Amino acid sequence: MTFPPSSPPGPYVVRERSSRWILELPVAVVFGAGWYLFSTRVVHASALFALAGLCLVGYGVFRTIRPAPTLEAGPDGFRLGKVSVPWTSIRAVVIVLPTGRTGPSPAVEVGLRLHHGAPLPAGMDSVVYDPGDSNAMQASRSFGAGRVDPEPLAAAVVAYGRVAVVESAAGAERRIG
Repeated sequence: MTFPPSSPPGPYVVRERSSRWILELPVAVVFGAGWYLFSTRVVHASALFALAGLCLVGYGVFRTIRPAPTLEAGPDGFRLGKVSVPWTSIRAVVIVLPTGRTGPSPAVEVGLRLHHGAPLPAGMDSVVYDPGDSNAMQASRSFGAGRVDPEPLAAAVVAYGRVAVVESAAGAERRIG
């Protein structure tokens, strides 16, 4: 079976676990153990009742271990954390590399340049445009070393959004997509 050469790549997704799981995981385990003990020892309910409670806790543990995407480039738009921006509002996606590259996969910052007058993206309270700097990013987020691969990100942005992808390092910019 062959696929047409114009088939778009899959959505580019980066998931990062925040530090909140350190608190949520023990709370879920304690709640699950309490639910089980209450349903079997105090109420003397059936094992099905206890199993249902443990399944709910298991789902909470799963959501803690597999966090929501923090960066996603897909058919619906671009998401940076809780900020979701439709492709029609984006002028360019910027990947900012640190000036002192120490390894093959440095920590990077991914940002968005929005069209002037675009509607306020979901998850943002306000957008500031600098009339003196047309290359300013209106939304950005830093990612740890090795978390963002520029080539697949650029391929997904070009395939879904058809907007420019710019790589910026030490003040110099070059278009990579």
